[in-house]
Amino acid sequence: NTLNRLLIQNTITGCTVMINKKLAEVSLPIPDECIMHDWWIGLVASRFGKIDYVSDSTIQYRQHTGNSIGAKGFSYVNILKKGFSIFLNRNLYIKHLAVNIKQARAFLAIYKERLDNDTIEMLEDFIMIENKSFWQKRKILLKHKLLKHGFIRNVGLFLKI
Repeated sequence: NTLNRLLIQNTITGCTVMINKKLAEVSLPIPDECIMHDWWIGLVASRFGKIDYVSDSTIQYRQHTGNSIGAKGFSYVNILKKGFSIFLNRNLYIKHLAVNIKQARAFLAIYKERLDNDTIEMLEDFIMIENKSFWQKRKILLKHKLLKHGFIRNVGLFLKI
């Protein structure tokens, strides 16, 4: 749950989040460019606070096939069921990446004065990634460790970006 990872993929489940008053103050107001409030709070906590977890299950999370938001299965079995075409849907992937970039741009604009130079460079590189060449994009991802959770998701990231 580091800033570089959270720029690419949300791993914060809002229905289980607890925050303190200080994090709420730093996180608010949540900008319109944020994708989900829990994701935004996770970004802020990753840079200005601490993200931790309780290892015990505290809720029973139910996932339905018709959910528009929720955990997405992504495994070798899914690849075999859906075929290799899930790796080739680049347009949808670029659309999602553009939303992540918009959120990162808002984060940089709001918190720039409080960020160190390395973090500013990472955010600026990520924000400009769409304008880079094939190899420059991959170099940015590797340089800043802008990676998703899991090998398969990263293969998809490197194939589609």
